Amino acid sequence: MSNESRRLVSRCIESMYEHLDAPLSIAELARLLGSSESVLKRAFTEIMDTSPAALYRRLRLELAFRSLHSRKQSVLETALASGFENHAAFSRSFRRTFGFSPSAARDVVTLLRELESIALEEPDVVELDALSLQVASATGSYFSCAPRAWASLQQALETLPPERREQALFVGQALDDPHSSAGPEANAVRFVAGVVGITEELGLAREHTAAGTYARFRFEGLLANIGLAYHYIYGAWREQAASSGFTLSTQPALIMFETLPSAGPQRVLIAVPLQC
Repeated sequence: MSNESRRLVSRCIESMYEHLDAPLSIAELARLLGSSESVLKRAFTEIMDTSPAALYRRLRLELAFRSLHSRKQSVLETALASGFENHAAFSRSFRRTFGFSPSAARDVVTLLRELESIALEEPDVVELDALSLQVASATGSYFSCAPRAWASLQQALETLPPERREQALFVGQALDDPHSSAGPEANAVRFVAGVVGITEELGLAREHTAAGTYARFRFEGLLANIGLAYHYIYGAWREQAASSGFTLSTQPALIMFETLPSAGPQRVLIAVPLQC
């Protein structure tokens, strides 16, 4: 995984955010970045395990998902604002991605399952102790800063023998809301990639998670698609939780891994803090 590829992917994703409502072609994005289309596609495959076109489409559809839940725009207005040429093309892409029509998205209350290689189980409610993490951090769009933070942590861990790393728990946190905006604010997320269970000092900063009550979801799928799980949790599930007496806390959620994140499907825990 080269630094050059990471930088190219990061810059490309920032350009995608800047052109969500009037999307560029992949060839145009490559030219804007001073690269070629083939080099850009190889970098995305290496870093994100997906194509730039697939991620660009996903970002536009996530923007549409949020807009539909807000009920501030019609389906057609949402389609055009998300960079789709017409209602029909938007509806086809939306249904392929989310498994239901755009109009149905306004009233989704059931758990989203099997969304393009994604599975998300009903959560259990648990009490978690505070964790002291050694962390690497990065700032930028969520899709670019998270891989950079994990890569920095992995580099710091290379000084340890493999058997020591196997005893660790890996925890990620987006310290800002990665879906609060589709504009420049979306590029101001700070993501920390942390490790607990390692007694050796790695020369990294320290962060502490908050002890308390959490809803713990089990997620399985590509990490590039984890935004879909967050949309469900902080959308339909938030309303469902409220009926059971739970309110989602403003503290950041935790993403927990038994091994360092890698390409391909992952099994992770998403722990969402609650106010009881």
